[in-house]
Amino acid sequence: MAQVVVFALRASLDAHRAALSDAIHGAIMKALDYPPEKRFQRFIGLDPADFVHPEDRGGSGPSRTSSSAAEATQRAASRWRVGN
Repeated sequence: MAQVVVFALRASLDAHRAALSDAIHGAIMKALDYPPEKRFQRFIGLDPADFVHPEDRGGSGPSRTSSSAAEATQRAASRWRVGN
């Protein structure tokens, strides 16, 4: 059983959970020849205060990456749709 745990900003996960889940599971099915019903994932949403990083890294939270994260998620999801 492949179990994937994703840690990310809560707002990003709330906005992209379904697309991420589909992309992750599609990749697992393709790479490991898993059946569609074997989807085991955990999404751990964190607040911006939970991230400690140097000032030149990480930005200030969801607003920093929301559009680029959404675009990357959509690209990944389109490549790994179930049934492809």
